[in-house]
Amino acid sequence: MKNILVIAIILLPINLFALGFSLTEENDSFVKKDNNYTQGLELSLDDYVRGTNNTIASRYFYGIRSRIYTPMNIEIATDQPKDRPWSCATTIFYDWWHKEGMELVKYGIEVGVLGPAAGGKFQQTEIHKLLHCTIPQGWPNQIPNEPVIDIYMTRYLQFFKADYNLWSAQLDMPYGCVAGTTYDDLFMGLSTKIGYNIPPNYLNEGIAPKVSIKQPFIYLLADEDGKYVFNNATLGHSFFRASDNMWNRTLIHGVAEWDCGICAGYQNFAITYMIGQRSEEFVGQPEAMKWGMIKLEFMQMF
Repeated sequence: MKNILVIAIILLPINLFALGFSLTEENDSFVKKDNNYTQGLELSLDDYVRGTNNTIASRYFYGIRSRIYTPMNIEIATDQPKDRPWSCATTIFYDWWHKEGMELVKYGIEVGVLGPAAGGKFQQTEIHKLLHCTIPQGWPNQIPNEPVIDIYMTRYLQFFKADYNLWSAQLDMPYGCVAGTTYDDLFMGLSTKIGYNIPPNYLNEGIAPKVSIKQPFIYLLADEDGKYVFNNATLGHSFFRASDNMWNRTLIHGVAEWDCGICAGYQNFAITYMIGQRSEEFVGQPEAMKWGMIKLEFMQMF
């Protein structure tokens, strides 16, 4: 936990200059689960750079994120070699959004730690105590400390867009890759939005602020994608340890994921709720991973 506090203190002076923020909480308890991907928390600060004609030429986000993974049964204190290993990764990240031709592009980097120094045991134990839930027993078996250095790119190609007054529908194709010490994969998918007064992705030659319009908006959204996974250190496949260790799980290289939900907002505020599921990631995984997500956003334009 001390490591998380140090990162937060480092980010504090930067936060004072941010023009927006978002808070994202992902948790399997939203879908009445408490296993596998059990918790994800992200605090992001948001700023922008203006281009010609007063458009938004690029946006950038920086902050801290934490991801916690556990076996299905968190009451077992010993190692569970047929289930997901205990692991937590906590990182600081930087995302840069801009437009290239007709595509919206995101580049990013995250740096941090995977292992006990990431504070997963403290986070899950204290939250469970606060909520009077089952206290996790298996954290002594978690993946050891190692550095996290990952870079990633996502590109969004718009396939279709139809408007009728303030109602609209759009279909985009996101595709990209992740490369680093923790995750290495290629992915491609489809992203759909249908609703009222949907905030635009593009504004002339720039990028429109996501939540900075003067009327209420509400829309449904759904994403489906497939990925080819080369490496996943949260499943024990480390560049820093021998491959024959107690944490290793046999990867399933082809993984599918979907999520769907609703976003609503007014002027500078937005709230999103989604549920998601990911297919089995390793041989013998007891069941697919499921979770829910709540995201709060605020953006002030000057």
